[in-house]
Amino acid sequence: MYLYDRALAYLALNEQVKAQTDLALAIKLAKQNYEKDTKDWRNAFNLAIYYLAAQYTQQQSGSIAMFYLKVLP
Repeated sequence: MYLYDRALAYLALNEQVKAQTDLALAIKLAKQNYEKDTKDWRNAFNLAIYYLAAQYTQQQSGSIAMFYLKVLP
């Protein structure tokens, strides 16, 4: 949740790349937690929110597909 909060702060400061970096890491960590426990509804909800925020940043700064290919293994 910390990374998501910081990503929102970066968005407010118009720091798109830093926001995208934090969102990518937040998504990666939440996905790992989801694989461990698919019944953790709070984590699943957070993951959905992270994806929505990432989609928003994509619309604000152009294509994010290449960014995720670079950041996420």
